[in-house]
Amino acid sequence: GFYKADSEKDNLGNSYANVLIGHVSGVKKLDWNQYYINENYNTFSGTVFLKYNCRTTKANWTFEIYGDDNLLYSYDFTGGIFPQEFCIDITNIKILEISVTSQDSYGEALAISNAILTANPE
Repeated sequence: GFYKADSEKDNLGNSYANVLIGHVSGVKKLDWNQYYINENYNTFSGTVFLKYNCRTTKANWTFEIYGDDNLLYSYDFTGGIFPQEFCIDITNIKILEISVTSQDSYGEALAISNAILTANPE
């Protein structure tokens, strides 16, 4: 799944604070986190990137965001792919899920920075 870290560098050498790092286990090659947001937010935004120590990897990684079991966003990464900003509509979503998968590798390769949930106006 994803866990919080104080800082991480992207594959271009840029540093980010307060990041979520995605870990893929060697057995399942799929890990995810679920967040119960109960329709309280409009958007989820951030930057997903390949970690600096994986900048030359030949492995393929997929970052995905689901809302109530529906795919909302997907991006494929391998060595040389630049960081990608995302901003997705999560209006009326009860369960937000972020996942990282790989068919040919495991470990920690992807991270999310500047992750922001924008609340619904009251």
